[in-house]
Amino acid sequence: GTTSTQPIVLPSDGDIYGGIGGGSNNDPDTTDPGTNLPEPEEPEAEIEENTLDPRTPREKVTFDPSLNNYPKLKCVLEAMIGTNNTDGNPTLKKFLSNVPVGQKITITTVNKPRTRGMDSGIVHAYYVHGVRTVSININPVALKKSNVEMANVILHEIMHAFIDNDIDSAFPTTGIIGFRNSGNTYTSTTNPKLQARIRAYHAAYQTYSGFANSNLAHHNIIANQFLENLTKAIMEYTNTTNPQLSAPFRALAYRGLEESDKYKRIADKIAEKKKGDDFVDLLKNQPRTGSVSDRCR
Repeated sequence: GTTSTQPIVLPSDGDIYGGIGGGSNNDPDTTDPGTNLPEPEEPEAEIEENTLDPRTPREKVTFDPSLNNYPKLKCVLEAMIGTNNTDGNPTLKKFLSNVPVGQKITITTVNKPRTRGMDSGIVHAYYVHGVRTVSININPVALKKSNVEMANVILHEIMHAFIDNDIDSAFPTTGIIGFRNSGNTYTSTTNPKLQARIRAYHAAYQTYSGFANSNLAHHNIIANQFLENLTKAIMEYTNTTNPQLSAPFRALAYRGLEESDKYKRIADKIAEKKKGDDFVDLLKNQPRTGSVSDRCR
């Protein structure tokens, strides 16, 4: 990779991935009655936990000092990711276990130059002193959201980072260019689940953007490959274990994925959005501990 004393956004893996909320492009289209697009045939991706890397999830994530100005955001992050002595939520731990050795994720509230002002979160990658960092920049506008909505913003951006890290793990020297050229035939004798994910990613890029719009491809990948994991991770933030209560969490998980084909197939988008809104209101009156609670309220 490129080494620099200043952050350099690389064309091979420096895509900016749009976040949730704010701009009109991310607002749910509640007027669209739904489409008759074919249901995707691929099952959700299998995520293996990397037990060979001894680092805790917290050791793989750097909190920028700017987070100290937003104690509730920091509380939500620590509730999900853990501290140096705790592992955080099981589903998120599984995703973070796959951050490659020698790499890290930095979470900050400082907007980077290419951040679009209305996005709640932006992901991009750069190298400093030869260390590749995936930066998740939480826009302060997102801090006006409820804690569970902030949790969803963070998880959504970590899904973007996970896809980016998968591609980097599969193509460590050629990055997105190698992925574009041969992702559909990528083979791994040691990690068949990574192989399956890379091939699914490549198919999504070809189907949804022709490699011209990484954001669109990513949102379709998250919706098709990771929606249930994303739903489960939000449930874990609220100490919810009953799978029969997953509907409002899934409605929250769809936020930021409105341009995906899977979301467009929802016939009643108003009802879907209301599930999430009603749940956010419910949490405001719940105790801080116990089942279905806001751990940072």
